[in-house]
Amino acid sequence: MRATVLAVGFFLMVTAAHVSAEKPEWAGKGKPDISEVADIAEAEELEEQIEDREKELNEKIKQKTRQSKERKK
Repeated sequence: MRATVLAVGFFLMVTAAHVSAEKPEWAGKGKPDISEVADIAEAEELEEQIEDREKELNEKIKQKTRQSKERKK
């Protein structure tokens, strides 16, 4: 009986320690509000547009390089 009480007490002390621990500064901010979600979505869309434009420009560079090499021949 005494061992059981000690075991339960020890278990409670160990499990309660993380509950009372201090959270880091970056933790526990909760869900973002609607404006933050909109900003994130807009940023992701802009990143996609930038990537698409970068691909287009790389293709143009390759095309111009090929044309230049063909003219030199």
